Formats: sequence, C-alpha cells, structure tokens
Amino acid sequence: MADFVTPLLAALGTIIAALGGPTVAGALQNRRDGRLRASFTSNKELLKELDEKPSLLNESQKQDLQALVNEQAAALVSRERARLNKRREWSNLGVVIFLLCTFGWIPVWMWFIQTWWSWIIFGLVGIFLAACTITGTIQTFRPSESSRKRKSTVNE
Repeated sequence: MADFVTPLLAALGTIIAALGGPTVAGALQNRRDGRLRASFTSNKELLKELDEKPSLLNESQKQDLQALVNEQAAALVSRERARLNKRREWSNLGVVIFLLCTFGWIPVWMWFIQTWWSWIIFGLVGIFLAACTITGTIQTFRPSESSRKRKSTVNE
C-alpha cells in the first residue's frame, strides 16, 4: 500500500505547491497594496492639515512630504496599470491537466512493475510530466509578452 501512496502523495504535493505559490504571492501583494493605500491616504490628509496650519513645519519638510505623496501616487498608478494589463492563459492549464490525465497513470503503473526498464520509463515520464506541469503553470499565470500581443490582436 505504501508503494502506491508515496508517489501519489509526492505528485499531489508538487501540484499543490505549483498552484498554491501564485495564490500566496497574490495575498502578500494585496497586503502591500493595502498598506500603500493607507499610507498614501494618511500622508495626503497630513499634507492638507499642514496647508491649513503653516506654522507646524518649515517649507522644506512640507516639500519632502509632498514628494513622498507624489511617489506613493505614482506607485499606486503603476500597480493599477499592471493589474489592468494582467492576463491569464487558462488554455495552458487545460493542457497540463490533459497531459496529467493522459500520461499520469504510466508512472503509477511502472512503479508496481518494479523492473529495471520500468524504473527508466517511470523516471522519463515523471520528468516529462513534472516539466510540463511547471512550464504550463508558469505560462498560465505569467504568460509571455508575445502571447499577450497575439491575444490582444485577436480580440480587436
């Protein structure tokens, strides 16, 4: 039983790690965006208060704060622009799932045979499936610039 469960759990762990990585990265990115937005809002309000009471800071400190607010605004605009242009190529993930369903049984079958030639087939097919899974997942969540351009010209 352990001979069957071990490779199955290893493959499942690989798939979970490949798909969970972008999810965790996205959650961390949302926290950074929230902090930047809160900081931008508070600095903007502070700048308004300082404009109403000019005696609190000298002019150079006010200019430094204005420069910080401008940088934060530029960072927010660039993040929103990147979010607008974000694309996902779900067809790549479909190909990965198809390949796993089509060829995934071969390593499991070769594991049970346990001869020298079955280990070679097990290794080759396993490496092929791992490479396809990693490449397909990367291409799904970070498509190349050429596929983005191709897709935008098709939609126009």
